[in-house]
Amino acid sequence: MNVNPTTLNRPAEAGPLLEALAALVGPGRLVVEISEHVPADLPDGFWGRLRGLYPGVIWAQDDYGRGEADVLRLVSLDPDWVKLDRALVLAALAAPAGREWLAWFADWLQNRHGRHLIAEGVEEASQAEALAALGVGAAQGYLWGRPCACLRQARAAADTGAAG
Repeated sequence: MNVNPTTLNRPAEAGPLLEALAALVGPGRLVVEISEHVPADLPDGFWGRLRGLYPGVIWAQDDYGRGEADVLRLVSLDPDWVKLDRALVLAALAAPAGREWLAWFADWLQNRHGRHLIAEGVEEASQAEALAALGVGAAQGYLWGRPCACLRQARAAADTGAAG
């Protein structure tokens, strides 16, 4: 689930939703993806407070490599998962220096810090194979399937505020 963390800072609103979703998917299976549009100047202790408010939530930093403050967010949020932005993945795979950085980042994040890395936007088997060879632990994209119509309808309803 993608969420802006300022929404999560309102427990009266976000708490019941997260509790219902956690009950639906089971303990330790709810992943909250933090948007790349998060302000870099959140108050000190913000991420720790969120982790305290919502124990058992798995945190993911979405679209890493897209925003100008991604490294700051990575260090302060200390997410369980980091999702590499599609544009970063494609650029890294296209150049030797990019592949070298990707292998280093995968090792640093996964092996040295015990976090998970997922590459977004994988559309070809050759991309998936290259990412696996570089040590990237997971990937997602159209190679494995497209969003189903029910998800598009749910998004459209959410965007318009419609129910049912």
